[in-house]
Amino acid sequence: MEYPITKIIAFIIFIIVLLILISFTGIPTLLGKQINLQQQLRDCCNQYVRNGCPEFSAIDYSPILGISCADSKSLRDLVVEADMDYQSLKNFCYCP
Repeated sequence: MEYPITKIIAFIIFIIVLLILISFTGIPTLLGKQINLQQQLRDCCNQYVRNGCPEFSAIDYSPILGISCADSKSLRDLVVEADMDYQSLKNFCYCP
């Protein structure tokens, strides 16, 4: 099945315009930041699980203040940045 040359050109132009729109919306940057945050949390999960997955209150997060992660961030900083609660953190880190 042969396509006329105009349909092929129109399709290529559509793809180019679509890529330009995606790059201007900032979606790739947002996804990159989210993936980076998830990776930092995964790296920090090992220490959290080794400490017995301590519970924390929503007010002070005190048991997880001492757990430090990459880039001199604490687990508390990452939890706040990801807007997670205790149960979400336990599920993310596969705590028993």
